[in-house]
Amino acid sequence: MSDTNVAFYGAGSGGQQGIYGVNVTVPGNPVRIVNTATAIPDGSGNFTSLIPGNPVAPAIDGTRVVFFGAGSGGQQGIYSASITIPGNPVKIADTATAIPGGAGNFTAFPTDPKISGDYAAFAGNGSSGQQGIYGASVTAQFNPFKLADTATAIPGGAGNFTSFVPGNPVAPAIDGANVAFFGAGSGGQQGIYSASITIPGNPVRVVDTATAIPGGSGNFTSFIPGNPVAPAIDGARVAFFGAGSAGQQGIYVSDSAIPGNPVKIANAATAIPGGTGNFTSFGDVSLSATDVAFLGYGSSGQQGIYALKENSLVKVVDLTDILNGRAITSLKFAQTGLSGNPLAFQATFADGSQGIYTAAIVPPFVLRITATEKLGNDLRLSFTSQTGTNYVIQSRAELSSGAWATLNGTTNSGTGGTVQQTLTNALAAAQQFYRVQQLP
Repeated sequence: MSDTNVAFYGAGSGGQQGIYGVNVTVPGNPVRIVNTATAIPDGSGNFTSLIPGNPVAPAIDGTRVVFFGAGSGGQQGIYSASITIPGNPVKIADTATAIPGGAGNFTAFPTDPKISGDYAAFAGNGSSGQQGIYGASVTAQFNPFKLADTATAIPGGAGNFTSFVPGNPVAPAIDGANVAFFGAGSGGQQGIYSASITIPGNPVRVVDTATAIPGGSGNFTSFIPGNPVAPAIDGARVAFFGAGSAGQQGIYVSDSAIPGNPVKIANAATAIPGGTGNFTSFGDVSLSATDVAFLGYGSSGQQGIYALKENSLVKVVDLTDILNGRAITSLKFAQTGLSGNPLAFQATFADGSQGIYTAAIVPPFVLRITATEKLGNDLRLSFTSQTGTNYVIQSRAELSSGAWATLNGTTNSGTGGTVQQTLTNALAAAQQFYRVQQLP
């Protein structure tokens, strides 16, 4: 998701499939970006598939989309298109593109491509075990360039990278000129690394298996669960899945400018907001400014999307919610699902139908006095409120003892915003302490 635009893969009867876009302010009105009737740019014939063996999701930033596409005769590549000019894609890289810093041409593109502004990041493979993380312009047909490959030394490690795409591919992430990616080396080395498009081939370590687990015990042992969770990046901040010994796992955030110093967002000791017990495992994570959202699981089939908002962990949606009158049976969330607020996700329903939805991240309500103002001898209090809830102002002479008395007999109706009440001659009276009380 990017601001108000969402891009997604969709299929229909008779082998139809395509990449589509929708503006969330005009729901239910998608536009076709490309489909199997679209000619392959710099290729032969039309696209025959827009998903490889391991499904690859499109990515969007503003109105521009990047996606994987395949054609007849083994053609495949990474392409870019505009949501405002459908059916007119351009090639970023394909199997006729020379591998920068490598030998021969690309042979496969095993992960989701990602986009930010004028740049895209993607993983690419070549013959004889070549693989790497690459960047390219999406607005001009420049040759792609290498960010890291198997000839790149592991920062903070020993030797060169040996893999960027484990058994189940892990996609890179991009924000502006910064790219985050998973990398592995010999002897069990693995970690999350970042690189700058402006300084290609010079990655830095974000976290690795020498990094202590915040809020846990010992060091990280892995950054890929059974179903890989790709890192997410916003500026210099990187969000990622990490695991340790004795079943430890969680979602963490680290600043690539301060490597090896992550903070915990949630782990297996964290209570599930709106659920029962603690998280038992985690799925995809997304990052935008100070907000972090992720797919989380619990016992007895619990599944939901949760977010850190204003330093509090909240539920966005889970399987107990009803959408359009339908019960949800599973949820999918993407590395790019969060861009500001709201976030985008996919839901599957009990009747077998599926859909793409957006939801706002609502911070937990905290009842508090937000301001006090002197108005002559009067005192005006401002406090937070919830719609449909009533409040009264109470006072007592001593902070630690005595009964609280309701003032003025006035009940304030919550508005969902700030409510004000003026206490007449409060400053002319003896010392008093005040509080806001929510009525049952």
